[in-house]
Amino acid sequence: MRLAGWAWSALALAAFAACGESLTEDTPVATADGGVDGAADATTEERADTSPGGDGGCFHTGDAKAIAFGDVAPGVDGSAEIAALTEAGILDSCGAGTFFCPDDPARRREALRWATRLLVGESFPYGCIAYFNDAPATDPDFAYLQKASEMGLTSGISPGNVGPDIDTVRASIAVFASLLAGLDLGDAGLDGQAPTFDDVPSTSGGTWAAVELAVRHGFMGPCAVDAGTDSGLPLFCPNGKSTRREVAIAFDRAIVER
Repeated sequence: MRLAGWAWSALALAAFAACGESLTEDTPVATADGGVDGAADATTEERADTSPGGDGGCFHTGDAKAIAFGDVAPGVDGSAEIAALTEAGILDSCGAGTFFCPDDPARRREALRWATRLLVGESFPYGCIAYFNDAPATDPDFAYLQKASEMGLTSGISPGNVGPDIDTVRASIAVFASLLAGLDLGDAGLDGQAPTFDDVPSTSGGTWAAVELAVRHGFMGPCAVDAGTDSGLPLFCPNGKSTRREVAIAFDRAIVER
């Protein structure tokens, strides 16, 4: 059942508190850009006290802004999901004005900002000391990136870097969507099952689990069905770029399931 507006965040936050272990499983998902998403890193314990007035604790407060996007026509692919997330104040325009740019690649900062809003809304504590060299306190998405790291959504793309302006790859979106739905990447129940895609074998570790869960739960689909592979299986293109439309579709379907 779809929930209206910020009721999503209240429900998601309660569910997150109840099953937060699934967001901190040591199940790293390596991506083409060197990213490790969905894995708590060695500094997670040091980031525990983020309460207002706590040791280094800051607090973010924002306002949900619903934007009527002029470039997402009703009935087109993803229009329902984009409309739902827009109404809830999750999505942002792609620049000044009221355009969503659905077919533009989604940068990591955008995907992590939207995922954070879905999980904790616009009011949340976070660590004041920057975890990433490329996301200092002056970064406009500092609070979101800090919180995303604290929740175990990502450990960055390399030691000390989160790659906020790198295009998000499909494997990462599979991770984010699975975690938004409250699924456990460390216990996906996939042992002994055949892979769905030629380019994501069962030996892919965390990537295999995240992709299989995201597809089997209907958050994402293949990038090429008739790919002419020797195995006869379709392709997922785990290292392909995710568009803003694809991210909105995956995130909306994931949070509805949660």
